[in-house]
Amino acid sequence: MRPTLFLNLDGTCHPKSIQYAVLRGYPHVGPPHFCWAEPLRPVLEDWDAQVVLRSSSTMMFGLEPVAGLAPEWLHTRIVGACGDVVRYIALFEPRKVNTSYGVVRRYVQEHQLQHWVALDDDTDGWPADSELRRHLVACDGRTGLGNPLVARRINQAFSECIP
Repeated sequence: MRPTLFLNLDGTCHPKSIQYAVLRGYPHVGPPHFCWAEPLRPVLEDWDAQVVLRSSSTMMFGLEPVAGLAPEWLHTRIVGACGDVVRYIALFEPRKVNTSYGVVRRYVQEHQLQHWVALDDDTDGWPADSELRRHLVACDGRTGLGNPLVARRINQAFSECIP
């Protein structure tokens, strides 16, 4: 089984302020989608890792439209998406239904993953237990993968999380 990277998008692959208006047919304004993602490419290639998106954008727009914004080298590795952290119970009334860690844990259990790492700027729900925490690479949401240390930490986490 290939290693899996759980990838949050906003704050890791591009600024949090990124707009997905292009998926609604409006012109894109601002930095490009996935503008910080390139340092991830050699890590994914070295590990031949698959990617599961952990992003609220997939809840709003669906997996394929969001994955379609990714560069081809990343798009071809995206195999799925986690469940929702937030659900809208009314038009402008979101309700938190899980944590970042909770949706990753559920996906890991449902798919019986053994070798996985999560990249996120949100550590919500992640336990202090070092055995579980070693699977998380937390980054600063203002720079994400734009910080060259983040890709190195992902590579190290893959090394440490071999079953």
